[in-house]
Amino acid sequence: MLEMGRGVDKDEAVALELFRQGCDRKEPYACAYLAERLREGRGVARDEVAALRLFQQSCDAGNALACHLAGVGFRLGKGTRRDDKAAAALYQKACDGGSAPGCTNLGVRYHRGEGVPRDYARAAALYDRACQDGLPVACSNLEYMHVVGRGVPRDLPRAVASFTKLCTEGERAACENLGWLYEKGLGVARDEVRAVELYEKVCTGENESGCVKLGIMLEEGRGVAADEARAAAPFRQWCTGDRTEGCARLGMLREKGRLAAIDGSSALALYRRGCDDLDGEACFQLGLASERGSSKRQDQARAAELYDKACESNNAQACIRLGRMHQTGKGVRKDLVRALQLFQAACWAGELSVCVWARDPDAAVTPR
Repeated sequence: MLEMGRGVDKDEAVALELFRQGCDRKEPYACAYLAERLREGRGVARDEVAALRLFQQSCDAGNALACHLAGVGFRLGKGTRRDDKAAAALYQKACDGGSAPGCTNLGVRYHRGEGVPRDYARAAALYDRACQDGLPVACSNLEYMHVVGRGVPRDLPRAVASFTKLCTEGERAACENLGWLYEKGLGVARDEVRAVELYEKVCTGENESGCVKLGIMLEEGRGVAADEARAAAPFRQWCTGDRTEGCARLGMLREKGRLAAIDGSSALALYRRGCDDLDGEACFQLGLASERGSSKRQDQARAAELYDKACESNNAQACIRLGRMHQTGKGVRKDLVRALQLFQAACWAGELSVCVWARDPDAAVTPR
């Protein structure tokens, strides 16, 4: 009450002292509130190490939300070294305790294969559970699985209807995903102007990937007048600190000399940074760098590994490149069945030019 100023004059200093006293008495929610302030530096010097310790203490005492927040600390390396396995274990504990955010982030771990084996069906089930508990972002994640057909049957009409409803209700991730459907023409008539409108809507709300998608449209002049200077702003913004969503596109601008002199080494560093966080475009660009200008088998094999990583992150071009490698046996074992699976993944990820070939292996034209 003191903290929020409800019924009494707001006094964060007094509230902070009460949280300290409560935490000294091992009250889990008091420890969690204190940890939040230490993590944010609100009313007290920021101390991420102490914050993580208190979140874990509160988690051990049965506070599911604290388990989730401790998992976030391990996932982002806040107060400790990044540890995906520890993060996943804490998200599991949070989910078991009834935390919808914990279930959602655990689903993301299974979706991405971070700290746990990749399991799309398990991810979809966790998103569904959190969605049923009323968390809109989990509903959006579940519908995305229905778009790409991972862990659940592909169902574009369902996804379009759900994204539209969730976006109208203010769920920014759903607006971004709906924009992506309009950009690619998946389940709706292709409309890049509408896509830009939706990306602009979410970018004003600090949605990382939505801002990056808007930057790409500005850079390429799709649905809006081309403006490279304006496009670079979100790429820079979302490639600072622990934010990596903009690193790939920033690297591409540097590699092409669009921001200053061509700087290939800086571009590669940005690609590595993004790929380490499983950004599909960053992994794809690293794969191109490994493949480009080299006939060495180990470089081709490394490129294939990176394309596979990028394809799993829904980068359609990476799926196509890897499919071509399996089609020809370049750098990988020749496997036409795997090639067709990859072309199908590219089709479902919005690269409609390969859809006919993915359905018909005898088609005369193959993707390049």
